[in-house]
Amino acid sequence: MAGLQQAERESDWRRTGLAARALGVHETNLKRFADRDHILIESVHWVHGPYTNSPRRWNVPLRQEALARRGRLNRKRN
Repeated sequence: MAGLQQAERESDWRRTGLAARALGVHETNLKRFADRDHILIESVHWVHGPYTNSPRRWNVPLRQEALARRGRLNRKRN
């Protein structure tokens, strides 16, 4: 059972292009949410690859939750 849970968790992590498509946003916006807007937290929502030229990996379910929470907060402000 633990092996299955490990595989499921690993399948949540996707490269930038695949994560952007799964989330319905452009790759540039995905990176902006992490780099400039600080909506996404490193090691929670995204991780660097093992090398400097490796693509980031994004946790799609956690990322969806973070953006949904941000959307609810923005709607409450308006």
